Amino acid sequence: MRRGVRWAVSAVCLAAAVCIGISGSIMWKESRLTEMGVTMTAVTSTQILSQASGVNGITPRQARQIRETENKKEEPIDFTAWCEEDGERVTDTDGLRSAIVTRLGLSGNSINIIPYGKSLQETDEEGCLLGERAAWELFGSRDVEGHKIRWGGREFTVRGVLKEPEEVFIVQEPGEDTFLDKITLSHAQNTREIIRSFRDSYGLDRFVVTNDRQNVWEVFLDLVPGKWSDFEGWGANIEDRAGEREQSRRAAKSLIEVREEEHRHTALLLLALSGAFLVGALTAARGELEREKA
Repeated sequence: MRRGVRWAVSAVCLAAAVCIGISGSIMWKESRLTEMGVTMTAVTSTQILSQASGVNGITPRQARQIRETENKKEEPIDFTAWCEEDGERVTDTDGLRSAIVTRLGLSGNSINIIPYGKSLQETDEEGCLLGERAAWELFGSRDVEGHKIRWGGREFTVRGVLKEPEEVFIVQEPGEDTFLDKITLSHAQNTREIIRSFRDSYGLDRFVVTNDRQNVWEVFLDLVPGKWSDFEGWGANIEDRAGEREQSRRAAKSLIEVREEEHRHTALLLLALSGAFLVGALTAARGELEREKA
């Protein structure tokens, strides 16, 4: 290889490693900052390992009752119950333009599910949030806050536009008989103890955690029994954990959870690619140094 070419290759690889590494780091950081709180999903009897009592979700009325009970406590648990429906159609008020969206029907504040951008308050039954693509298809613009849209025979005012998910439409669930099969707790209340206590207190035995936020150390501590020498306790905890993981694996993932995973996977891919370019830069530099010594 001609003199200096290896240095040029090394410089190019190093520059690529830095740029891609920065992009991956930013994407990873954003994926952590914008991730939803811990979410529990109700699963059907065909999705779980053992039979559980109760129906597949809770109604908006039941969600309000739980919230009223929690608000009487010294440290209430903040949560949002919700459901997801694909293939819903929303239109402008004239009915001339429409968009196919994924509708999220809530009972609670949207901030627990999408902790960035504008939020939809629990009491706002006339407002909605739109994804960027849905806003563009309806109005040819992303600056549509305050515009009116129609869905289900009702008119809603756009409170904000979300970059992700771009096809989403978020409203407070209007149907009192609708089953909300997902419950998301706020970021401040995502410990296993709080989750289990909340689930047990309200008979939510069909709900399993589908986006566990525990790190390796927290998982280990969760497996520790009352006494370290309690081998039966270790075995029981490990078995319970495995059962929960299997139930979580079988439960259907929401659109937001899927997008979170996609962003994290992309970030990891960029970081790995950055590492490969860094290795290439070091290899080229080492080869040039060895050639000069020779």
